[in-house]
Amino acid sequence: MGHLTGRVVLITGAAGGLGRAVVAEFLNEGARVWAVLAPGEANPFREDA
Repeated sequence: MGHLTGRVVLITGAAGGLGRAVVAEFLNEGARVWAVLAPGEANPFREDA
């Protein structure tokens, strides 16, 4: 069980390299993640992208 299981985190700037790495780390620790992208920014988290 991760250190953040049951926690919710909000990550801004999630489409950039550092933001994506932070999102991945929080997910690995069991957190529920809200990833916020800038308007018009490509969504790197879509499986069909």
